[in-house]
Amino acid sequence: MTQLGPEARALLSAAREGLGPDHAAIVRLHARISAAAIAPAPRPLPAPPVRAAHALEAERPRPGPSSPAPGPSLAREVELLDVAGAALRTTRYADAIDAIASYTRETAGHGQLAEEAAAIEVEASCKLGAPDAAAHLDDFDHRWPHSGERARLAAACAAR
Repeated sequence: MTQLGPEARALLSAAREGLGPDHAAIVRLHARISAAAIAPAPRPLPAPPVRAAHALEAERPRPGPSSPAPGPSLAREVELLDVAGAALRTTRYADAIDAIASYTRETAGHGQLAEEAAAIEVEASCKLGAPDAAAHLDDFDHRWPHSGERARLAAACAAR
């Protein structure tokens, strides 16, 4: 540690005298210290039990025969819907329905974009003039009653 010279010591002494806390601050500090000394100390939380690595491994959930297989990625779902949407835009309605059937198979009916897939299927069915188009629209309305696709689908089905 370095030693301070006489000038530095004189400056520190002067600073200490001029920068000290006022009497009221000292009284408040003493009161807080006294209150803390009287208050009971908080009890420490018990330490969590130590578990062996093999016990932790045994607790980790493992996929079993009842666990559903993971579905396709969102990117794959988008890819499948892009194919269906392109077919719909180019008036290849049967191809759009086939693409949605592929989507449904790959997602087991539980895809993240199921609403969009169903909307494409309803629109393609209506534009194709399929006899079950109205039933598809009713199913869509039942499953997604507040869908933003509803007005477009109703217009597409009413045009046929």
